[in-house]
Amino acid sequence: MSQNYTLSEMRNIKNLMLGKIRISEQTRKDYLGKFDSVSRYAINDFNRYAMDKNLSKTSYYTYKAAYQYGMVVQLDKLLKAYNDSSKQKDKLSAKECWAAARECCRIIEEMNPDYAIQHIHNPEKHASRFPGRSTGKKIKKTNSKRRSLAGLPIDWQDQIFKNVSAKYKTSVLALTVTGCRPEELRKGIDFFMSEDGLLGVKIDGAKVSETKGQKVRVLYFDPKISVLNQAIKKIVDDHGPITIKLSSNNSDPTKTVNAFTRAVKYAASKAGSKFLKVSPYTFRHQKTSDLKKEGHSEEEVAAFLGHRSTRTQQQYGFVQQGRGASGIKRVEVPNQIRNGVKPSRSKIAFNS
Repeated sequence: MSQNYTLSEMRNIKNLMLGKIRISEQTRKDYLGKFDSVSRYAINDFNRYAMDKNLSKTSYYTYKAAYQYGMVVQLDKLLKAYNDSSKQKDKLSAKECWAAARECCRIIEEMNPDYAIQHIHNPEKHASRFPGRSTGKKIKKTNSKRRSLAGLPIDWQDQIFKNVSAKYKTSVLALTVTGCRPEELRKGIDFFMSEDGLLGVKIDGAKVSETKGQKVRVLYFDPKISVLNQAIKKIVDDHGPITIKLSSNNSDPTKTVNAFTRAVKYAASKAGSKFLKVSPYTFRHQKTSDLKKEGHSEEEVAAFLGHRSTRTQQQYGFVQQGRGASGIKRVEVPNQIRNGVKPSRSKIAFNS
């Protein structure tokens, strides 16, 4: 397309891009924040920003998506401003908006928008577009949450349970068995016995949007496998179906989760220096490692974690740090699992 864009062409670019963008409200805010930092630096030269700031490949694509989104938002505002200026017969203002809008279109098209994450499906096609780091220095790896598993003893979860305050003991027990997110634990997790004698767990999902995550998932465990499964079964046998949730006197959800995180980290600090990186999410990574160690498929692991795609679990757990013996028998989720680009089953039986 020519850079002498017509008004119709600019509107088509805007509508096409907005039609591709499927992000949550939190991601939208994050993108606009990143775009603001880039635009203050060099709004018309994103690659120069990426190289000068020494972005890693992951950060490059994240900032690129944020930059593209910011440019589309800016294009939308400029087209509206142009329309208003034209109605008011303010030719100078309309001319400035027109020129700025054309520049937005040029940048958007030159960056080859990849909201469909084509660089994941076609890494060879997009590899050359990453400019790489601007120096030859070795960059220290960042600490991902799953790296908190490194060096932990086999009974690390038991030690956290032993050291955590009584207020959070059942929460840590639920976290260990289910590998749920802290936010899901805040909302409450339901435990019950199924008609076929399995320990059922109903979890209302977090990080859910129209295209991501499972709104709810139901896990079914063999209560005879693992001491933890047996412990929860005894509670259910004694008291009937129960809901385990984070105890709090605070109405602010964020403060409730933060208080639990501090309690877990404090319990970890009492356990020794090897536990310094442990957080509630370490339990989630451990559970994923256990499932991978047991040899479950990507589809099964994704359903267990409450994901809608098998790709996401690549960020969770390590096979070599798995201990197995989860006792998971089946998982029910409302949305089909995307295996690459193909949807799979929504009711998944585990071969364990």
